[in-house]
Amino acid sequence: MTNYEQYEAVLKNRAILYVVFVIITLIGIGLLIYFFNSKKEFFWKNMKKIEIVCINVFAAIVVSLVSIYTIKYVCDTFYDISNQAYVIYEGEFVIDSSIEKYITIFEGEKKTVLVNNKTELPSGTHNGTIIYAKKTEIILEVHTENN
Repeated sequence: MTNYEQYEAVLKNRAILYVVFVIITLIGIGLLIYFFNSKKEFFWKNMKKIEIVCINVFAAIVVSLVSIYTIKYVCDTFYDISNQAYVIYEGEFVIDSSIEKYITIFEGEKKTVLVNNKTELPSGTHNGTIIYAKKTEIILEVHTENN
């Protein structure tokens, strides 16, 4: 398996997990809307019609925003895969102790925060090479000068 195939597998797995999580969330919101609109006697039985409409509108907005974000994330993931849009960064990067799931790299004035799913490096400043997906900014490979 080449590195590109490994990178594609990582990106596809993240996209699938993300979509599954979003589907579960949307089902939960759908059930919430169903129960609020049902005629059964729950604690919201005494709610006014306008309150139920407001809850439905809020739920519809949440569903729309989650769906749009998911579509964008999946499109960005497949852009990275189909164009093999992988960036190789060589230099200094920082792992913050408060948010170890992210690595910050500095390229001149530009600061990029990457999703760190590939390394167990301790917090602090490191030198090395990072390969990450261009659009989704997911780290695919990390090599430090120490290893």
